[in-house]
Amino acid sequence: MRIIAGIYKGRSLKTPMNYDIRPTSEMVKEALFSILMNDIHSSVFVDLFAGTGAVGLEALSRGAKKVYLVDRSRDSIGIIKSNVNKIGCQSRVSILASDYRIAMDRINEPVDILFADPPYEEGYNLEILDSISSLSILKDSGVIIIEHARKFKMPTIYKNLEAFKEKKYGKKALTFYRKGKNNE
Repeated sequence: MRIIAGIYKGRSLKTPMNYDIRPTSEMVKEALFSILMNDIHSSVFVDLFAGTGAVGLEALSRGAKKVYLVDRSRDSIGIIKSNVNKIGCQSRVSILASDYRIAMDRINEPVDILFADPPYEEGYNLEILDSISSLSILKDSGVIIIEHARKFKMPTIYKNLEAFKEKKYGKKALTFYRKGKNNE
């Protein structure tokens, strides 16, 4: 696994020794950042269920000013710390070793982009949307992206959030949300 583009382009990242951590594929990562290319510069980016930190570090490489990498797994946190140290970007990254709900309460600045790649079969998708919709963590112009199994249909509207794009890649899909115009 490597950083695809930006100031850290080509840097290799540590990957897990087993399949407990499921990194976002390079194809999905490339597609994600192609869609976000106009939003990423100077953004505050949150990577929930960060795993290896690859998505958040890609955001940093492409111009995000601050990245929060969140995971509760000790193995993941060890890999994330190793990757952050390897790249040398400690001053622009906050690593939060906790459950995502606790971590979101600890982020004390407005977020531009929130990416979540939770375990597919554990039903986190709606929980995440529920948590985000009840907090004031997301800027009014902010974007939420949920990576999920293609077979799982995400809602078009969820409380004050509206899906504006869904992209499918093999067995995976990305659904993009913003605050709804009628629900702010």
